[in-house]
Formats: sequence, structure tokens, C-alpha cells
Amino acid sequence: MRESQQQEERREPRPDQSEPVYATIKRTSERFGPSVTTIYELVGEGKIKARKLGKRLLIDQASARQFFDSLPPSSIQPSARRRRRAEQAAQRS
Repeated sequence: MRESQQQEERREPRPDQSEPVYATIKRTSERFGPSVTTIYELVGEGKIKARKLGKRLLIDQASARQFFDSLPPSSIQPSARRRRRAEQAAQRS
């Protein structure tokens, strides 16, 4: 099987899954949000699994999904200025 045919097969979702098994760094970055550099770093740190196919690095999408799902939820608090404004608006009402 030619390398380009193998790449095409890896991009297509399996019948039992809705997402592809492997995707390029760029596609993984677009899909999950972090930069291409961050994806490379996560692969280098062993936090996301990847495979080499010729010169291309293909990211295991299940591994990427598992990593990003394991991150804690954000807990961003409004700034002190915004809280004061909200409190002042509530007092006026």
C-alpha cells in the first residue's frame, strides 16, 4: 500500500467511532485549541501518544482527547473592578 493511501485511511473515522484514529499536528491543534508548538511539547513529554509515518507525525486522537478531558475545569474569577461594579449596580436596584 502506498504511503499516501495509508495516510488517507488514517484520517477516515473507523465505522465504530466518530473521530479519526490519527490526525496531523495541525489538525489536532485546530481540533483541540492549543498551538502546534504546544502539541509537539505534549508529545515530547509523553502526555499525548503519536506515531511517525514517513516524515509526518500523526497524533493519536483518543490519547489527545483523554489528555484534554483530564484537565481541571477553569475557575476564572471576575476582576475586583468588575465585582465592585456588579455590587454597586445591585445596590442601586
